[in-house]
Amino acid sequence: MTARHHRRSLAHLATWAVIAATALVAIAGGVWLSLRPPPGGTLRIGYRVQPPFYFASEGKRPDGIAVDVLSTAARRLGVDVRWTRIEGTSWEALRSRTIDLWPTSPIAANIPGIPVTEPWLESTFFVISRAGALEDQRDLSGKRVALAEVAYAEEMFAAALRGAVRITKKLSEQSLQAVCSGEADAAFIEGRQLQGMLLDRPAGCEGVALTFRQSPVAILFYGIGSTPDGARAADALRAEISRMGDDGTLAAIHSRWSLATANETRLVYALQQARQRTRWSLYGIGTMTVAFLISLWQIRRNRAARRLAEQATKTMEDYARQQERYRLLFERNMAGVVRSTVDGKILDCNQAFARMLGYESREELLAVPAWQLYAEPSDRKAILDRLQEEGAISNYENHVRRRDGTSGWLLESVTMIEQGPGQPVILESTTIDITAQRRLEEQYRQAQKLESIGRLAGGVAHDFNNLLTAINGYAELVLTDLPDDSEFRGPLEEICKAGQRAASLTQQLLAFSRKQLLQPVVLNLNAIVADAEKLLKRLIGEDIEFLAQLDPAIGSVRADQGQMHQVVMNLAVNARDAMPEGGRLTLETANVDLVATEARDDPDAITGPCVRLSVGDTGHGMDPETRRRVFEPFFTTKEIGRGTGLGLSTVYGIVKQSGGHIVLRTAPGQGTTFDIYLPRVEDTPPVPPTGLVLVVEGPEENKRRASAGRRSSSASGPTILA
Repeated sequence: MTARHHRRSLAHLATWAVIAATALVAIAGGVWLSLRPPPGGTLRIGYRVQPPFYFASEGKRPDGIAVDVLSTAARRLGVDVRWTRIEGTSWEALRSRTIDLWPTSPIAANIPGIPVTEPWLESTFFVISRAGALEDQRDLSGKRVALAEVAYAEEMFAAALRGAVRITKKLSEQSLQAVCSGEADAAFIEGRQLQGMLLDRPAGCEGVALTFRQSPVAILFYGIGSTPDGARAADALRAEISRMGDDGTLAAIHSRWSLATANETRLVYALQQARQRTRWSLYGIGTMTVAFLISLWQIRRNRAARRLAEQATKTMEDYARQQERYRLLFERNMAGVVRSTVDGKILDCNQAFARMLGYESREELLAVPAWQLYAEPSDRKAILDRLQEEGAISNYENHVRRRDGTSGWLLESVTMIEQGPGQPVILESTTIDITAQRRLEEQYRQAQKLESIGRLAGGVAHDFNNLLTAINGYAELVLTDLPDDSEFRGPLEEICKAGQRAASLTQQLLAFSRKQLLQPVVLNLNAIVADAEKLLKRLIGEDIEFLAQLDPAIGSVRADQGQMHQVVMNLAVNARDAMPEGGRLTLETANVDLVATEARDDPDAITGPCVRLSVGDTGHGMDPETRRRVFEPFFTTKEIGRGTGLGLSTVYGIVKQSGGHIVLRTAPGQGTTFDIYLPRVEDTPPVPPTGLVLVVEGPEENKRRASAGRRSSSASGPTILA
């Protein structure tokens, strides 16, 4: 019994020794297969433009996550590689042996004759739609869904596309463009390709608000696809990528290229290492205990990986929301924002900037070169020279030209941004429209100028009028006492006429300076126009049509009747001279209620209930320079001898002294209209002039003239005291 039991024990030991040796051989064989070097020669690795896996620039070496990882692994193994760009699908390139390897071959594709290594990268799919287009992205029944043309699509998305209308596109980028254009309601796009599209949106998707959520139906695993001859090299590169994951090289590459956080990077490589360890556990199938412990460890790691995947998804959604918030801030900003290049190409702007320059949309403005927006082309060169020296300019007042050809002013802050070697220099500007402010400043300066001229003219006219009073008075007294056949009557009458003309001139100067003595009464402007109508028709001539549009219900105003009659006559004469070839003269009255916003262009404008008297013509109009100086005394555009230049300045002074204001509307070739606004008052009967006239001011000659005047005053008139 003892010998038999001993032999049985030895047999059991031999059996277990064979099992252990077999397991060790399997493990060693797996290690050898994983670590064996690739065949000699240069490997041709394919790529195409597919961010973030592959980027390609004209005449430059390709770049991207896949290029960086495979190039690093090959360099560590001492293998020469040549990156070959393809135009068709990767499967066609491998079958035709145009390339030896394709770094990102989906495991799910399972193409016959194309071996694929264990995965070294994974990504989830997302459902993309326009903001607000889908109530529930999980229910796509009856919706148009775009999907790239891939071999694994039918099986992977069969459940998700049940009841949906499938739109097949060649590339994922075309699927996103279909959503942006409205051709499709939604699209399935692989997550890492989506990162690249968010970084550089394809044509037609700029400014389109998108929403997306992770699809639970599809997780895509990428291995290295190869030709049958290149399978050994693919396995060796895959093994080296695993070692890169152990020493941190792989995480550093993904951190450099991925838009995701470090947590997502750890997630991907945790899953890869988990699958790698599962592979090792298959080699040690003889040890059930080790396999069980590895399985438990795998479950724990997968749970952690799912948590990290949720964090990565949330990070991508937060990034998209931040992009959308920036876009809304850019578009809804009341200040104008514009980005352009130094050579004058406008890259982007918001709607506020387009409105400042009179354009209907930002798209219309983007087609206009930047230099065309300046009133003077040399202004842009001056700004660029300053930016070259200072780098930024703040609160610069820029004179610009609007779309309709009119000029405006923008308060601008500009910054020059250097983007790096080979990249264009960008100018970023923030602008505020100050055209109205500049107009008010100009009007205020003009008002101050007119006020100064008025003070000077009023002082001179007042003193001169005192002298004329004595001259005219004594001349009239002498003329009254002179016999009709006197030889001095003719010269004396000429003196009186010249004195009267000089007195009229001083009255106009006094009216402009608002120092003329007025006799305001409550009157109706319709009556003023009606009284002047017959005289106006004879004055303007037959080739000018006269049109009176009088509101019968207008209110009354308080003004000097004679002065208002002069206002109408002066404006009518000015309109006649502006229409040498005929036209139409229009007089219009109306009740208006002026509010502060309507009178904002005139710092002295009145507000409240008013009566408006408008005198308009269809003449040649005025240019900006004439309009700026039109109310200045002695300013005239007529030839010498045809005008004194006091007609409109007299109108200005009478209106201002009557408590109103005057608005000029004109443009070259579009006629001219003067709008006079006077405060509306309640109707009260006028008081006839009675009582005493007391002369208390002026030189002694005037007092003596007044004393002499008492001799010729009528008994019914006012009594004159000097």
